[in-house]
Amino acid sequence: MKAPEIQPLISIPHQVAKSQIFSNGCGLHWLEGGSQEVAKIEWIWEHQPIEGIAAWEKDLVQKMQFEGSESYSRKQISELLDFYGIYSQFEGWMNYSSLVWHGLTRNLPSLVDVLFDVQLKPTFPETEWKTFQQAEIQSFHLSCERVNNLARRLFNQHLFSNHPYGLTISENGIREMDTQRLHHIHSKLFKKPFHVFVSGKNIGELVEMIGEKMEGLFLEKNDNKDILPISYQKELLFQEKMGAQQNCIRIGRLAVGRNHEDFHGFQVLNTIIGGYFGSRLMKNLREDKGLTYGIGSMSYPFFEQSMFFINAEVKATEAQLALDEIQKELMTLQKELISEDELNLVISTMQGQMIQGCDGIFAHMDRNKNIILNQLSSDYYQSFFEKLNEIRPDEIQELSQKYLNWDDLLRVNIGLRN
Repeated sequence: MKAPEIQPLISIPHQVAKSQIFSNGCGLHWLEGGSQEVAKIEWIWEHQPIEGIAAWEKDLVQKMQFEGSESYSRKQISELLDFYGIYSQFEGWMNYSSLVWHGLTRNLPSLVDVLFDVQLKPTFPETEWKTFQQAEIQSFHLSCERVNNLARRLFNQHLFSNHPYGLTISENGIREMDTQRLHHIHSKLFKKPFHVFVSGKNIGELVEMIGEKMEGLFLEKNDNKDILPISYQKELLFQEKMGAQQNCIRIGRLAVGRNHEDFHGFQVLNTIIGGYFGSRLMKNLREDKGLTYGIGSMSYPFFEQSMFFINAEVKATEAQLALDEIQKELMTLQKELISEDELNLVISTMQGQMIQGCDGIFAHMDRNKNIILNQLSSDYYQSFFEKLNEIRPDEIQELSQKYLNWDDLLRVNIGLRN
């Protein structure tokens, strides 16, 4: 029996969310769907970097918001979330803060007042802060036992050496924080316009209640400041960590943002290097040489640029060999054209991942969220999907020569000295 022919993927499904932008600058976006009576609320602030305020500081402020507000104590907030079965999750990165709530659709309207009070009117009580502060210091010390965390901090310090993103967390930094500082950061970053994304089944009442609350808010307008320029240091850094079980290697640079003409091609290049299980670095360092359990690369866009990095943990005695093999793989991409078969496999993998990312109403809202927050065109994903088919081997080689020169990369090695 003849096997069926493989049909190329030609489109990606996309459900468009409805939106309402209020006069105070806030945006409410909702998407109805799903088979279960569950809903998701995601409240997102976008943060332009402010001199002197570190990303880790805003994360502490966000976590502390649930330690007490003008109308609810810490205990009341915790009991209400437990009673209504709400799963709550904080997420943060350099340029945004996010609070996600999952729960039964019928329960979430009862908590809208709580949501707005803790987000906009936190009191940062002194007693709760002291307890929280000690917990964060202990957590920081535990994180310092992991070379991966140390490598990430050292990498960020030098990648964003002239920028607030390079201000990394420290014990002294946590100790010097006080409730006055928490209030200051909250007023600078969290009393500004925000977005709320609501998705799920039968969310009409929930959307209406949130919209009424958002419309009545008086918030400071976002400052139209120029985005702070970022430049990075290109060097090899080693930091010793006594007792480390493995060394962590992190290699990368600043690269192009979503609106740059090289962006789509660079995403393909990232996938070839270390963006999926069959990548070149995985085949070389894991499958062929057994130097690491896992190695990967990532390209994370923010504002006008993106952060590209390769990360792996290896034995201290094999750290230099791992660095040499990574350099060899990058140089190979610069010198030799990728085969049509390998490129087609990578493109098919990326397109498959994009389609898998449309599984369910929450995933569709995540796509809308990316489009809205980054001011992309409504056909962004379909356009990206189609452009993948246009990427050619010579373009990959040109991008490798442009962005992957070894001396242009920041290289970090944390662990035992060999």
